[in-house]
Amino acid sequence: MRLFSQSGGYIPPDSSLEGSNFASCLYELNANDNLEIRLYRTSDTSNTLVDIGNRTWWYLQSLDVIDEAPYVTNLTYPPNNSNVSLSLITFNFTATDEDTTFSCTLYGNYSGSWATQATRADVTSSGTYNFSKSVNDGFYMWNVLCTDQYSKNSFYTYNSTVRIDTKPPSIVNPFLNMSVANQSRIIRLNVTILDNNSVSSVIARVLYPNSSTEDVPMTFAGGTLFELNFSKTNLSGNYSFTTIIATDNFGNVNSSDFSTLLCAVSLSPPAAFVLTNPTNN
Repeated sequence: MRLFSQSGGYIPPDSSLEGSNFASCLYELNANDNLEIRLYRTSDTSNTLVDIGNRTWWYLQSLDVIDEAPYVTNLTYPPNNSNVSLSLITFNFTATDEDTTFSCTLYGNYSGSWATQATRADVTSSGTYNFSKSVNDGFYMWNVLCTDQYSKNSFYTYNSTVRIDTKPPSIVNPFLNMSVANQSRIIRLNVTILDNNSVSSVIARVLYPNSSTEDVPMTFAGGTLFELNFSKTNLSGNYSFTTIIATDNFGNVNSSDFSTLLCAVSLSPPAAFVLTNPTNN
């Protein structure tokens, strides 16, 4: 048994096994290749053909097609080990297969166990495809399984992980260490910031006595506490800490109005001094 390509040339088999009444060969073909099989006598004395009634008979007993499973080439979004602040996630992927179209299924553990989430049957080897799904806050794994018309299937090489957090930080218990101060004294502002994950920045918005404003970064003081040691108190009048803005590592932002947080700064009199010379009287 021999196989010929579309151009008519003989294709040597990768391996072959021939006996008195059978031949077995393995060939690898590209997508959309045409396969032509020619059976013929190799000699008048060949035992591989059966002579019955002055006729030579040969037949093809079976032809098995070995099909490769679709290949998921990438899980493009969300990237592996990423942080996302959206509850409606668009899971993107790319895949390839010899079939014109094939189906792909999103798997994930969003409900607590590894399970099918959604399937689409219009996937081709070109383009990026997606599944949109609403997911609660949490840490999850996801992957895509693609299946062709011969029921051959495969997942992407490894599961991708994503952490979802849609809740902004909470801002509680702001506190000023003084409500009245002399000029150039340091005013200390403390505040507690609560978040499901971690806080990236906290800013205090200061309203000066001359009506100008400034956003001043607060520093991490341990645990859930942030503080500001404010020393720009050279003007006389009320210093109001009107707003505190907190941002977490997922980009969630919260701001709270604390316009009643103020400190009245008065001009400081000169320090006490002594007249030394000439002496009194």
